[in-house]
Amino acid sequence: MDIQAIVSLDRTECAVQCNSKKRILEIIADIAAKQNENIDQATVLNSLMARERMGSTGIGNGIALPHGRLAGLEKVIAIVVTSTPAIDFDALDEKPVDIFFALLVHASHRGCQTKRQRND
Repeated sequence: MDIQAIVSLDRTECAVQCNSKKRILEIIADIAAKQNENIDQATVLNSLMARERMGSTGIGNGIALPHGRLAGLEKVIAIVVTSTPAIDFDALDEKPVDIFFALLVHASHRGCQTKRQRND
């Protein structure tokens, strides 16, 4: 996947004032909904929160990769947000997170894991 095809300046926010996991996901959902008329903020937020309930997407070193599946998407999109200060995100290394690279895909999208299984 070409990262330039899914990231754009209008889906990037820096130094967002935030102090909770839920609030940063709300901000990500707001950005996504403003940039895509086929989805709404509540749907994006619900998808992101559902994924986080399965386990934190905080991978460590101040980075989180929240992601969700949405029926209304025509293509994969990314939202990049940095926060000030770093927030508790239940990351694997238990350190606060300040870099969020969120991915949204169509509900029927099969990710890399499925492709990898086919090649084994």
